[in-house]
Amino acid sequence: SIQMPGNLMKKFASFQKTVGDPIQDAPHTVTLAELYKRGKSVKPAFEAAIKKVSKKAGIRTNQKPKVNGSKQKRIDHSGKSFKALTLAPLKNLARCEVKVKNDYDGDVRRILDFVRCSIVCQDEFEIVNVYQHVLENFETVRVKNRFSESLFVGTRDCLINVKVKGHICEIQLQFAPLLALKEMQHVTWDCYMGKVPDKSMMKKMEMFCSGWWRNNRTARDLVVEVLDSRNMDRIKALADFSEKEVSDSEEQAKTTNSN
Repeated sequence: SIQMPGNLMKKFASFQKTVGDPIQDAPHTVTLAELYKRGKSVKPAFEAAIKKVSKKAGIRTNQKPKVNGSKQKRIDHSGKSFKALTLAPLKNLARCEVKVKNDYDGDVRRILDFVRCSIVCQDEFEIVNVYQHVLENFETVRVKNRFSESLFVGTRDCLINVKVKGHICEIQLQFAPLLALKEMQHVTWDCYMGKVPDKSMMKKMEMFCSGWWRNNRTARDLVVEVLDSRNMDRIKALADFSEKEVSDSEEQAKTTNSN
């Protein structure tokens, strides 16, 4: 069983230093390509800074975290293991375009993770230590502490948005034992995003999916809970989603039969 990071991380509330969600410092007319280019120019400075902070926090950046004595393997059939510090490539432009359209009302300045990295911690004390070093050494504009406020698909991590040379970047703090589950969570998330791309519907989905994955309940349990709640918003969301599922299945059957 996994001992969830919660005792210490619950002491740190999520926050943002602006009214409303932070945005990139740029004119509203800025394009995605222009912000992407700026992110690319900032990336070396961000990576140098996070390496320095990681070292201060005692993180051996090339070390591969272990769980129960074994290196934590990725579930992507690559055979590779996670490293304590991963300097990610710039966020995929196509994925950014989808996010801007579905989640950000066309405002490209709300993309804050063009430039990002992840730090994998062995235990909660290490998470807290890195967290505190990041806050002490970066200009922090937002923290999403999802160890205490997880997503409905079960994702638990801590996202820290920091400014480097005026550009907002993202640091992801991860917990080693949970990374084994992350690939499955991504599949679930992508499934919902693909079938329910509309932003308002996603909000409805979150309403009735909240808590489902965290408590190991079945789909039948979820449906019964929604119906028993007599909450018309949740019931309508479930009905809309079910109708789309049936429609997609019928369309897929027609395609299969025609082939």
